Amino acid sequence: MVTDGSLKPIEIGFGDEFVDSTKLKNRRVILKVGTGRLFESSCVIEEDGKEALAFAGSGDRSRIGDLTGDRWTLDRIIRAKMNFNNDQESVGRYYDLLRTESEKPRRILK
Repeated sequence: MVTDGSLKPIEIGFGDEFVDSTKLKNRRVILKVGTGRLFESSCVIEEDGKEALAFAGSGDRSRIGDLTGDRWTLDRIIRAKMNFNNDQESVGRYYDLLRTESEKPRRILK
């Protein structure tokens, strides 16, 4: 990962999909724009043949390879999280958090 500040700042927002800069090149979706150098995102996976979002993790600018141009809606994110959780967990508070995060403005990540 590059940490010397040589990466150009980019604008990020809730639901933006990007390609992970790690060797795995996973697609990830931003769930929390955060503040400062960090944001939170989830990996796009397939669960029982359905689009799903795995556990979220934090990252910094060096984690983002390329933005794909796909911006996930709140409904798509909630549906993908439900596919991952198989509706077996009590996740109502988490979905409330997602709704709150979806209303936050975009920001420049440096």
